[in-house]
Amino acid sequence: MDSVMCAPCVIFDTRKTRCFSTLPFNDWKNLSANVNRHHIDKVHRNCVAMAENFVDVMKGKKESIVCKLSSFTKDLVKRNRHILGQIIRVILLLTKQNIPVRGHTEERSNFMAVLQSHALNDPILADHLRNGKENAKYTSPDIQNEIITLCADHVLQCILTQCKEAGYFAIMADEATDCSTKEQLSICIRFLTVNEGRYELNEKFIGFVTCRSIKGVNLAEAIVEYLQDCGLDILKLRAQCYDGAGNMAGKYNGVQALIRERVPLASYVHYAFATELSQDPVSRAQMDGRQKLKTLCETRWMSRTDALTTFTQAFAVVVHALETLEADGDDKAGEHVRAILRFEFILTLVACEQVLSSLVGLTAILQEVSMDLLEAVREAGVVVDILRAERMDETLLDAIFQKAADIASEFQIDASVPHQNQRQRNRANYQVEDPKTYWRIALYNVFVDHLIEEVSSRVMANQERFCAQLLLPVRLRDLDDCQTDVIYNSFEDDI
Repeated sequence: MDSVMCAPCVIFDTRKTRCFSTLPFNDWKNLSANVNRHHIDKVHRNCVAMAENFVDVMKGKKESIVCKLSSFTKDLVKRNRHILGQIIRVILLLTKQNIPVRGHTEERSNFMAVLQSHALNDPILADHLRNGKENAKYTSPDIQNEIITLCADHVLQCILTQCKEAGYFAIMADEATDCSTKEQLSICIRFLTVNEGRYELNEKFIGFVTCRSIKGVNLAEAIVEYLQDCGLDILKLRAQCYDGAGNMAGKYNGVQALIRERVPLASYVHYAFATELSQDPVSRAQMDGRQKLKTLCETRWMSRTDALTTFTQAFAVVVHALETLEADGDDKAGEHVRAILRFEFILTLVACEQVLSSLVGLTAILQEVSMDLLEAVREAGVVVDILRAERMDETLLDAIFQKAADIASEFQIDASVPHQNQRQRNRANYQVEDPKTYWRIALYNVFVDHLIEEVSSRVMANQERFCAQLLLPVRLRDLDDCQTDVIYNSFEDDI
């Protein structure tokens, strides 16, 4: 072909009917002028630039557009992950330290304050906070809550995976009313893991459950349903641990009884016995000494005994104070003074102080970190023996009755028995004339028997299963054939 063409334009020029590209040029007379004009043409220069880039790419001197786009995407992903990682680290720091994420305003929140502090040493994060798109900063409260939820789900799944690998597990649960007056049931699980050939006991919190009611049947259903939602096999449950409230520890309709109907091997252990009470803060009553009346703590028996002792010693002062308040027009004070100025109340106060004092030593021992299950059972057995001996001790009963009579005599109150009626249904109606004998039958024996039953059922009921602690290497020297048989019979269904 007797003509010329421009190679770069032929390959990269997409236009039609152009000289030197799609149309050959053979006007030799005007070649020089047309070549000069084509050389400065914008389209020709673009084609030459593309040809040079193509040659460089083929020779490996430059990256292709695809590679550059891919590299840009990788850099963008890396940058976004770095930013999101910093945000997650700040949220985890606040949650681990129990610091509120939010503040009075979103800009002045604890989250933004810590994040801005991190940005001082992080140019990428600082640029994102200054110049990032408002709809893609990942700092809104919704994103914060989503990140917290995702982290919580991940932690929960890790805990549940460990628990499933352990095989068997125990649960601990307690209910309380939150600030919005909703009943919240907190649930923890306990299980064993093996770390470098050593067994480790794990106690993990796995969640709150909102309860429709605090009745035992509703709480039991809530616990079982939550465990099943977590993917735990309820039949692998081997122990349950609650407080002593009737809806939890009840013999027939309590949570422990209802769950044992489904899982007979799920032994019940009282909460105050299973936890390390030594980690609890010292009660306000103990800090205040004996200079004022103590709050009757519902959970700490040592504090309750101290409160009864203080009240007994200050009984006359309490009565005088209530009478003064009544004289000033306080109707409730009048009701209180009339309630306590009865021989029945005074005798009950003195008897409770005496009987509960026997539990102080056991409570203190159970709080020790070094206390184990077998030792706790033995100490509980000692207390039960003491209570049974006190129940039959005539001298002790005479002392209790005399102390109550002395306090009552200061206010001209005689030791007496309630009015007797053949058809009495609302209280004990023993046909006994002697006050000391009557109150021994109606009050003292009943109270002591109740304590013996409670200590036995809450602490000593599972002593056969507790013998498994003798299998620990440090306790093997105490293991004998009889105890081996007891352990085998207790765990036969699990072997």
